[in-house]
Amino acid sequence: MIVSVICAYNPNNTGMYTVDKAVSDFFENHSDVELVFYIVGDAGKSRDGEGDIVYKSLTDSYNDVISSDIILFWGDFICSYDFWVGALIPRMISHGVTADFESSIEFLYKYILLEGADDSVFSKVIIYGTTIVADDSTSLCCERYFRSMCRLIKKARLVCFRDALSYARFTFLGSPVLKLVPDCAMLNANKYPLGLGGNNRIGVYIGRSEKLEQLKFVSLARSIKKKVKMDVEWIQWFPRKTRDKRLSFLISGSVSDERPKPSQVVNGLYQYDLIVTDVYHLAVNSWARGVPAILIGYGARHEKGTLGSKKKEMLFSSFFIQDYYVFWESVSLFNNSDLVNMIDLKLKNKSLNGQVSSLVRCAAKDASDYLKKSIFG
Repeated sequence: MIVSVICAYNPNNTGMYTVDKAVSDFFENHSDVELVFYIVGDAGKSRDGEGDIVYKSLTDSYNDVISSDIILFWGDFICSYDFWVGALIPRMISHGVTADFESSIEFLYKYILLEGADDSVFSKVIIYGTTIVADDSTSLCCERYFRSMCRLIKKARLVCFRDALSYARFTFLGSPVLKLVPDCAMLNANKYPLGLGGNNRIGVYIGRSEKLEQLKFVSLARSIKKKVKMDVEWIQWFPRKTRDKRLSFLISGSVSDERPKPSQVVNGLYQYDLIVTDVYHLAVNSWARGVPAILIGYGARHEKGTLGSKKKEMLFSSFFIQDYYVFWESVSLFNNSDLVNMIDLKLKNKSLNGQVSSLVRCAAKDASDYLKKSIFG
């Protein structure tokens, strides 16, 4: 069986490594399955950060893709019109995949929404872990996009959205193959050991580039360290930036020149009793391994694109942990005593953290069963 895996087009980072590796982990006991990974962009650059996955370019691969046994669209914003216009198309043009906006749009309709393909092709399509949470009326008003998206969802073998908002937007189609599932990086949660805690260490990382948020994060991390009497350590989640050394020193008092591989970063999550971050996939991977995470995002900012906060809030709300979600607007430069007291309580509530982990694993098992039944019958 040949499975064509169409991956989201994102820069190298640990989160996207865990998303794509989840496919390999899911099929690891199926020697009869040949995975062929495709990406919109420069396939010569392995974006998993490890070199374990070899990507092919979608360009000029149309016949190979539609002739495969399964066409698996994997993860993130790959079907999002907002993502296309705001991030993907500019990247495609700058990387020489396409010449201009018009040719980019035609490419995406052909390769992603399969416009013009026979119905027999759609019967082989599985979409897993995608989201359109950032899409607004612009997508709705684009008749071609909305029509093509509806056709894809109605005719596909299985369509799995990773958040309730994206899922709800297409329930009006009445499609029996429409499912709500956890993120791709949570799919194999039942294969991971559970974090046991007891290490007296808290891991922190901020991905935002705004100086004000960085200063707020430093203030919060220092306050947590003072309150809980644990070591607070910087997690090098994204490839190192110049500002990371400064933030690491301000928070933990130490700086490391180590450049860990994504697998090392992910496996290192087990050494922490708690993670505090504003990065979606860091929180996803933490909870998938039973390590509780506090996630920070905006509450009063309308953000478009893949870095928006709505996806983070939706993730935590879906697992009954919206009280583990902290709004940037509530983080202070000077006094975070209320937040720190709340975080301290979450850290100590081992029973609740265990319940959340169980919920994540139940959702992962259901999603895994959906996929297995759809692929293998």
